[in-house]
Amino acid sequence: MGIGGATWFFSNLKPNMTMQNQVSHMIAIVAALSLGSSGSWGQEGRQLSREELLAARAASEARQAKLKPSVPKENKSHPTQSGILDRSTIIVSERHWTCVPKGAVLYAAPEHKNRLGAESKGTYLDFNRFIERNRGWLVTYGVSLQQARGKSPISEDTRKSFATCGRTVISVFRGGPISTRPYQEEEVVVK
Repeated sequence: MGIGGATWFFSNLKPNMTMQNQVSHMIAIVAALSLGSSGSWGQEGRQLSREELLAARAASEARQAKLKPSVPKENKSHPTQSGILDRSTIIVSERHWTCVPKGAVLYAAPEHKNRLGAESKGTYLDFNRFIERNRGWLVTYGVSLQQARGKSPISEDTRKSFATCGRTVISVFRGGPISTRPYQEEEVVVK
């Protein structure tokens, strides 16, 4: 390969070529130029054909591919582990979605049930921004930690008001959504 070949090589470097490929091609050009010939010569002293050059280049690239570090396999979680979305209810609007812990929806208005547990589409918004944008059909209800644990009831009048407001009600504690267990009276053991 002569000087014209080197000019061709440098004018045809692709911006998406990896640095390793560019370096290996440059080494090949320098080696060919050091022979001081206008053609490519094989070990037998004869000029190589285009097909032979392409085969040699493919073999060189295959050797370099073996030297590349292997990509680690996908880390699969343990079968008993679950992700945060598995333990959440997804709430969607037209262009946004958020997630709340399962059990945080105290009341789902019938006309909005299709927005709960749906596939997440659009852009994720944190809970507070999502509530701000969807105040027309979502409302929050602050619960105490005792109510969230199911040790103190949410009054029956409050639960009835959820049905009359026409909005989906999410339980919150200190500004964030929280699962709320149903009230269970503690059994008193008499000794």
